Amino acid sequence: MDEDKSTIKERIFEVATRLFAQKGFDGLSIDELAKEAKINKSMIYYYFSNKEGLLITIIQNHLREFEEEFNKLDFSGVKDTKNILTNVIKLAVDYISQHMDLVTIIFHETFVKASKARIDIINFINPVWDKIEKTLKHAFPGLGNVAMVDRLLCISLVGDFVLIINRIDSSDEEGVAAVKGIFIKRVTRIMEYLLTDRDIV
Repeated sequence: MDEDKSTIKERIFEVATRLFAQKGFDGLSIDELAKEAKINKSMIYYYFSNKEGLLITIIQNHLREFEEEFNKLDFSGVKDTKNILTNVIKLAVDYISQHMDLVTIIFHETFVKASKARIDIINFINPVWDKIEKTLKHAFPGLGNVAMVDRLLCISLVGDFVLIINRIDSSDEEGVAAVKGIFIKRVTRIMEYLLTDRDIV
């Protein structure tokens, strides 16, 4: 029985995410991806146009999923910036824990090197950040506009959880939970300072 379209696309999506994380955009070829996914490479071009289209789809789908989870958070009546940041960072850390390959891709293509991909991943992250910033401004009217450097620092700080968690034995659930709790507290404190101290130039 032939596979349906959704099954084929899902397999391409899963294999591509893993290989992009391992090899980077420049290091992965369509031929290698097709071989690993056990499909004809014409199917990749059919569903995603090209390698860039595939990378964009992976990032957009995950950010859309994260945004949906963010929308479930209830900040009604909350006027405490620290409380909001803690909840947002916890959500991000929990999501990162379940999608380590995605964060590896984003950091590899955005912060580590200049990729041949003609896309700016930060442009995809910005709409999600804008929604978070809007929530913060509602609780902290004096926040003002967040500078690009502070925005990138905040994104980088949260993503650094990958570097930390990779050094811990994943089977040690108590240890992972303890590190996660410490990380959330530390990053919340740093981000609160970056976002609310208007003396920073």
